Amino acid sequence: MDTADVLDRFRYERQILAFLNHPYIARILDGGAAPDGRPYLVMELVQGTPISDYCEHQRLDVPARITLFRRVCEAVEYAHRNLIVHRDLKPGNILITAAGEPKLLDFGIAKILLPNLPHAGVTQTAGERRLTPDYASPEQVRGEPVTTASDVYSLGAILYELLTAQRAHRFERLSPVEIERVVCDTGVPRPSTVCPERAEKLRGDLDTILLKALHKDAAQRYPSVEQFSEDLRRYLAGLPVLARGDTLTYRARKFVARNRTGVVFASMLALALIGGSITTAWQAREARMERDRATRWFQGGRRLANAFLIEHDALASIPGGTGLREKLMTD
Repeated sequence: MDTADVLDRFRYERQILAFLNHPYIARILDGGAAPDGRPYLVMELVQGTPISDYCEHQRLDVPARITLFRRVCEAVEYAHRNLIVHRDLKPGNILITAAGEPKLLDFGIAKILLPNLPHAGVTQTAGERRLTPDYASPEQVRGEPVTTASDVYSLGAILYELLTAQRAHRFERLSPVEIERVVCDTGVPRPSTVCPERAEKLRGDLDTILLKALHKDAAQRYPSVEQFSEDLRRYLAGLPVLARGDTLTYRARKFVARNRTGVVFASMLALALIGGSITTAWQAREARMERDRATRWFQGGRRLANAFLIEHDALASIPGGTGLREKLMTD
């Protein structure tokens, strides 16, 4: 690529980046070229701590880490709406200020998604590429064209580290070729399996959300940072997440978890109603048994009385039976 073209592209990108105005993005204040011709950017000075260190120092729990991370997603989503892909998202480029607010830094290798931009479709060669393998998407590592899906992957790698204190891949003592193979072909372990102390929190929805964001195939990731963040919001709210299958069992389980107090009360009420129904049925059964017993006694007595009256009347036809009848009636 011609040096003049590179400088033209840099100036154009600098102008685009200068228009980014978001509370979670460090402002680009100026730019130009050094005496030796190298271009540079002047950015807002941000005093803060990398997001991964901040979460550990503050001992944030899982919901607090996700809430902070979603603010970073807001900044990246804003850049995407302005047709800018960051391409180098990592904890070191996300500083948390003393006020607890994130600042997204280093748009130095950002890509402008404009078809009429000079060399907008050109992919950097391996020698020109600047990336951090721990957070780079497979397509970046392969030197393929980069889209917003690459930033989704990088955000997934960052959140993976924030929630597990482990990186999605390990590259110790690996060659560049081996690193590329790991990023492109080796599956990411489920977060719940690498962080025993948070396994219960991570198992299920968060496992699914992170593995979707970190899918090797860009088409299988979240279509946008907005949808990634929305699934995290749904997780925090106890709602079914979009990354999971929409089964009746899953939705019922999420409903119970979200409305635990109401479900317990309703269960107690249902048990009370069932208990009351059983008691009522038992009492009705006892009443029927008593009624049937009384009926049998009454019928037995009536049969005995009838037999007595019949025998009494029969004495009248027997000679001398009248006196006997009178004796029976008076005894």
